[in-house]
Amino acid sequence: MEVWGPNRNGHSVQALKSRIRHLIVKGLRALVTYMHTSYGKHILKGTVLVLVGLLVAQAGYNVGLRKPPRIEYASSYMDFGKVIPGQRVSHSFLLENRGGRPLRLRKTRSSCSCARATVSTQSLEPGERGEMVVIWDTPSHGGSVRRTVLLETNDPSQPVVSFALLAEVESLAELYPSYIDFGLVEPNDLPQSRTVTVLLPNDANKDLRVWAPNRPDWLGIDLLHIDNLVRRLVVTLNCSVPCGFLADSLSIALDKSGKAAMSIPVLGEVIGDIEAVPPSFSLGLLEEGERRSCEVVVRPSTPETMRLHSIQVSENLNDCTNISVGRQGDELQLTCKVVAPPLKEERKAKCTMKGYIVVNMEPRNLAGESDARSEQTSCLAAQRTLQIPVFLSVRPGEGGTPQ
Repeated sequence: MEVWGPNRNGHSVQALKSRIRHLIVKGLRALVTYMHTSYGKHILKGTVLVLVGLLVAQAGYNVGLRKPPRIEYASSYMDFGKVIPGQRVSHSFLLENRGGRPLRLRKTRSSCSCARATVSTQSLEPGERGEMVVIWDTPSHGGSVRRTVLLETNDPSQPVVSFALLAEVESLAELYPSYIDFGLVEPNDLPQSRTVTVLLPNDANKDLRVWAPNRPDWLGIDLLHIDNLVRRLVVTLNCSVPCGFLADSLSIALDKSGKAAMSIPVLGEVIGDIEAVPPSFSLGLLEEGERRSCEVVVRPSTPETMRLHSIQVSENLNDCTNISVGRQGDELQLTCKVVAPPLKEERKAKCTMKGYIVVNMEPRNLAGESDARSEQTSCLAAQRTLQIPVFLSVRPGEGGTPQ
């Protein structure tokens, strides 16, 4: 066997390198000569085309990966047509990721607690499809209704996608008038009554009944049977009503379950011995846990004969409201600090709330005198009680549980 190496058979490493170079040059010359033939040219052209195709495909794949996520959907609204009041409807919105990176479906929220949305997955790969299912409890009042569901994504061109829910809610009955307004009420004008005529549909099996959740004692209700299709609702404002703004409502049901109901607003303002500035206030839209405060000035008409007895907050705001009292001359300055309460799990959407702040004054007995009002009826005592409506809307916080 021939062994290459220094001092073996007279050959050296340099001679070995020289021979290798000679062989490479000889092989390249033979390849070039072969490529000049027609068969060699076809092989060379095919090889070049394959290499170019591979390079183009790789470049396109890399470009596709660099594309951002892009959400596509078949429709951005759903019209349910005619529905009965309180009917529950649902719909699935189809979603697709047409981008080059994963599409994150971060969170859903709606314009009211009556609509809830869930997504089939929180991430869609490029080309993958999913859906968002919306369940909507339609309102109890008749007419055209529109609600909105928002979907938050990481699509830079559509970070928030809006989906509309439409319906025409049929009226279970016709109300004349559609609301009750007592207007400006003087204490001497109490009690006062207002009448609403209810025209029923042509269905003798319907059983009309009226109720008001947490109805106050100062609001009386009587239902008069006129004939098979006509009822008359008499609402009475008793003399024990507190002074201030009225912002209540009554509900009318046309079946025994109470699900198919209509709401009648009850409005008005009662003048008494106390007034508030402003007479009502709204805290606007708050996130869960967000703090907000407002100031209300309470002015007694005869401060020399009245003093503050107590301040109460309605039950739904009692745990999230703190009130501090200051005094400037004869006026009371109330600073109300409210922390938006957490939403219930089944109502993870914007929720509108209404509550009351009730200010109770009592007679101030002067030296050597007795207050004759302490011997009077509850009608006069009610004039020293002030009711201040409070309105706010609460939505899930940014750290809330995504749908």
